Amino acid sequence: ASKGFGHVTVIDSKQLSVGIGLLAIKAAELARSGVPADEIVENIINIRDDVHSAFIMPHCRIFYERGYTNKLVALLIDALRLHPVIKPVDSHIKIRGIYGGRLHPSRKKFINTMLKKYYNDSNSIVLVTQGGVSYRGQREIFEEINKIVDEDKIFIQKCSVTNACFSGFGTVGIAIISK
Repeated sequence: ASKGFGHVTVIDSKQLSVGIGLLAIKAAELARSGVPADEIVENIINIRDDVHSAFIMPHCRIFYERGYTNKLVALLIDALRLHPVIKPVDSHIKIRGIYGGRLHPSRKKFINTMLKKYYNDSNSIVLVTQGGVSYRGQREIFEEINKIVDEDKIFIQKCSVTNACFSGFGTVGIAIISK
C-alpha cells in the first residue's frame, strides 16, 4: 500500500508497540528539526537495534490462547503464579524471562532490570505502555522509574485495546534506547 504514496516508507522496526512508539517519537523529533525524510528513515534503521523493549504480563493464559507458547508452558507459568516477560526477537515475540511472586513487586524488579541493563544518561526518554493498570499502579511505576530517570523523560501511555486483549490487563511494557 505504501508504494501508492510517494511520501510513505515502510521499514521493519523489529519492535513491539512500545518500541515502535519510541522510534516514532525519535522520527518526529528529527522531522521537527528539519531532517529530510530519507535521513530520518536511515536514522531509524540505524537505531532500531538499540531499542530494547519488553513486557511483563500478569499471566500466560492469553499468550497461549494467541498461539505464542504451548499449553504446558502456559499452565505451568500460571499454576506457579509467575509473570512472563515477552520481548521481540528477530521480529517474533518470545518469552524471555519470568518473575515470581506478587505482580506489583515483580513489576518493580522488571523495571529495575530494564533500567540497569539499558538506560544511560544519554537516553532521551523511557516510554512505558500499560493496559488496565490502576492509577495507583501507574504512579508506582512512575515513581520506580523516577528513582533513576528524570521525570520529564518518563512517558506512560495506555496501550491500545488490541494490545490489552493480546497480552492481558495489567501488562506493562518498557522501551529504552541503549545508546
